[in-house]
Amino acid sequence: MNLRYLRWLLLGCVPLGFVLPWIDSRPVGLPGDVSLPDAVAAFAATVVFGLLLTSAPPKRGSPVEGVSRRAAAFLVDGLFLATMSPGLAVMAAVVTHLPSGTLAGVFVLLPANAGDIVISAIVAALAAGFPLLYFALPLARGKPTPGTCVMGYVVVRDDGARLGFAAAIKRTLLAVVGLMVWPVALFGWQSSRGKFWWDRVLHTGAVRWT
Repeated sequence: MNLRYLRWLLLGCVPLGFVLPWIDSRPVGLPGDVSLPDAVAAFAATVVFGLLLTSAPPKRGSPVEGVSRRAAAFLVDGLFLATMSPGLAVMAAVVTHLPSGTLAGVFVLLPANAGDIVISAIVAALAAGFPLLYFALPLARGKPTPGTCVMGYVVVRDDGARLGFAAAIKRTLLAVVGLMVWPVALFGWQSSRGKFWWDRVLHTGAVRWT
């Protein structure tokens, strides 16, 4: 699907995740005590995210100058992740179902059992891996994240080649470290080339898509 059409779908999914829960926020028996509006919004956001991953590679334009566009993209990505998060609660609840035999949410205190440590490790891995894959998968495939798609740019290698999954994971982790100490992230920002310091480490940059 063309990125121009996906941009409008993405813009619709973000408010969907915040408007629908106002309709009815009561749990309806879904795994993880997720309400039906939350589940609908999460499903819609996940489908659009999948369409983004399988979309045609964007044509690359000029470098993104200034940090405001990239900051706005990160905000949109955060909102989109929040919209998709009920799906994570459902997956984690299904994991708890395996040893307990009951579909109870991960936020509900369950009686202790022998498999709790294993379950906790799996749920923690899901919670940590989900945001990581959210950013790394589009990078590895040469596609924008939902936030960068809305803001009209994509992060690519300087030589035009695909970043690769291992390098995408590394870049995502470096970006997390950089954002945890955000004043340091702005140090050395190269406005004319659209680069943070982690971009320079992995020879990547933000360019507009057309």
